[in-house]
Amino acid sequence: TIWPQLVASKDDDEVLQASQLIVMFVAYRCWEGSFAANQMLSTMDDAEACKKMLDSVLYKSDADNVELQEMIVHFVIAILSSDNSVLADAMLPHISGVELWHHMPSNRLELEMKKSPGLRRKLQQSNKRDLFIISSIEAAIKIMNKAGNDDDDDDDDDDNEESMDVDDKSETISKHEFRYLHRVFELMVNLLTVISTRKFLVTYLDSIHFAIKSTEALKKEEFDSSEHARLACQLLKQIAQLIDFPIQEHGKAHLSKFQVVSKHHSRAIILQKLSHRHYPHVLQQVVFAGVDLLCAPHKKDSFLQRSLAALTDEQFEELLGKMFLVEKDAKNLTKDYMLQILSEYLSIPAYPIDKLKSFPLYPTEEILWDHNVIPPSNKGLRLNSVLSVPKLDRQFLSYQDYLMRNFELIRLESAYEIRSDIVQVVQRLRPMLRQDHSSDSDEPKFFTELGGWSRMSVELVTPMKITEVIAPKMGEAVSSRVTSVLEIDLKAFGDKIRREWDELSEFDNIFLLAIDASKMSGEPQPTLGEFYAKHGQDRSTKGKQAERKVPLEEDSTFPSRMGVQTIRGCMVLEIKDENGTVLSDPSERQANYKPKGTKRTIKVAMDPAQYDIDKRLPGGTDIYHGFNLVMRRHGKENNFKSMLQCIRGLLEGSGSIDRVLPGWLHRLFLGQDDPNAALYSSDKMKKYAEKTVGVSQQTDYMDFRDTFLDKDHLKESFKEKVTVQRAKGSKSTKTTATNYKVRVSSKDADGLEAMPVPVSEDSKGNSVRYTPAQVEAIRSGLS
Repeated sequence: TIWPQLVASKDDDEVLQASQLIVMFVAYRCWEGSFAANQMLSTMDDAEACKKMLDSVLYKSDADNVELQEMIVHFVIAILSSDNSVLADAMLPHISGVELWHHMPSNRLELEMKKSPGLRRKLQQSNKRDLFIISSIEAAIKIMNKAGNDDDDDDDDDDNEESMDVDDKSETISKHEFRYLHRVFELMVNLLTVISTRKFLVTYLDSIHFAIKSTEALKKEEFDSSEHARLACQLLKQIAQLIDFPIQEHGKAHLSKFQVVSKHHSRAIILQKLSHRHYPHVLQQVVFAGVDLLCAPHKKDSFLQRSLAALTDEQFEELLGKMFLVEKDAKNLTKDYMLQILSEYLSIPAYPIDKLKSFPLYPTEEILWDHNVIPPSNKGLRLNSVLSVPKLDRQFLSYQDYLMRNFELIRLESAYEIRSDIVQVVQRLRPMLRQDHSSDSDEPKFFTELGGWSRMSVELVTPMKITEVIAPKMGEAVSSRVTSVLEIDLKAFGDKIRREWDELSEFDNIFLLAIDASKMSGEPQPTLGEFYAKHGQDRSTKGKQAERKVPLEEDSTFPSRMGVQTIRGCMVLEIKDENGTVLSDPSERQANYKPKGTKRTIKVAMDPAQYDIDKRLPGGTDIYHGFNLVMRRHGKENNFKSMLQCIRGLLEGSGSIDRVLPGWLHRLFLGQDDPNAALYSSDKMKKYAEKTVGVSQQTDYMDFRDTFLDKDHLKESFKEKVTVQRAKGSKSTKTTATNYKVRVSSKDADGLEAMPVPVSEDSKGNSVRYTPAQVEAIRSGLS
């Protein structure tokens, strides 16, 4: 009832109120996961009314009402993900387009105009106006700068080149402001993952140095204090990765690693030419340095920092102004901030496949209980309605983008199942702290004792030993192989469970756990009432509902309560009994061989990427000597590693996908083309069929075999007129079953010819009377 009133209303206040009611309804229904939001959005098919509603709610709503603004951004996200093209078309001018560049610094705008004269004409034809996406980004930056701001801190001078100012009072970011940040970042991620909305937004974000400002915000203690803050950090990192994604700035082509490196090397050469022209003596080291030194990642006491130390602040500003990185009249920019701008501009970002090679395949304790990436199945226990996970949307930037999103989603899906298995095992084991009375020392010694048992886990007899670490191969940064040996004893199990452990084979995945009962917090399992009170949720529970326990699989305090310190995954290479017989290889043991004894030695391959990460931690690889438990999983649900390795292998050869897939499928697969162009009836497909060997022509017969039950079924299944021909050398009999071949009529281009193909009357054939839609699907597959 609200939408018809809005369509008919001409009063501005009534339109604003009705628009805000629609926003609140859609945002709440989307938060619930209800279909009512999509149903309401689908009814908004009046283009003028949509424009009127968006102009009102996006620009006339109270900008200081953070809760309302968060709902509006959520409403924009819902529109972009809906099927209503009228509403989406009305929304696009507010969040994308060349108008964004009117808000860029003038010198950077001039640089972009030189790259494309066509964009200059488009920009001259448009006018500068307020845009919703610009105001949202500026509000987000203002909130981020709000954290840790006090009177004695001069760091906010870095932002004087922007039009927005921040208060000098020390403030903290509220819960509602964090939720607004989450929604704005989610909108930015959605826009950066679509080609049509990405190209203008990326340039704008780069011109205002959004990545640098967000990086500075992440360093503040405010962004490491809560789940809301950590989610904001994760989303900001996701935005930074999308900004650096290897794709042409104003095109759709994917950039190879060589092209990315060449692009940044050319920037370094420009710096060297300007240094030689204007500061030949001061920047002599920069002029004669190798481009790899200048394009190295920014870090403390880097070559670039040492080489530019001789420049005064005014000279540094002048140099960056000549490179179109800051405004020429920019003032009060600190040298550290300008160095970050230049380093961000020159440094070569990690290429996606290189980043993926150094990415661990097994989940760790940090990921398993991070509800921002692995959310609880109970929606009421989610602290944030926004998740830091990629989306399988309608469009992808490239094949690498598609594969990387699938890689991350499969990794997190398997981590959710692994978390459930670990919780069940640890819960059954009931770890407890015991005193060692056999020690003669005056000081009491304690150890961890497992009071229960689980068929899917067993204790280690001796600490794990790392037996082999092979250095990285040439051109790689990750160790090529890390091998360890585990010893377990199965004497506590019966014959059936022992056989299950003996059936562990090569390439099976198992997990190592370090449980320390002395580190158990001793807190009871939290109730729903305690959970909501602790996290400040906007809901209240009473009575039995408040006394219900939070499920163990979704309790983020489970590791601290049960003493779970470290979790690492590994792959079985071989398993031996006490005689040294390899049980995991049937070729090395006799048939019906009975393993000797109850002790088993398992040789495993650790994750080299995770091992290299652990080496850089304060404790180093000492954590590998603290494992005291081995956990196995059922084979059917334990194949996640092979899937991830397969995707990683496809990424390494993603360039060959262009050669394997036909040209008409490229952009269609990535969601960048009209799906109707892939129909057999489209002109593009007809031309493709004519030029390609092995593809059916329009005049070729399509063998439908037993699709049609009779002649009447044949004729009613097609829109075109069907002429049934008489099969050559066959007699018309009522008892003989008939298959049909169909093709476009040679006499009438709008008609079809059907050739009957008699078959044996003993043939059972198809008994389903397919509908015209189903027959059309069969025809599309045969064409």
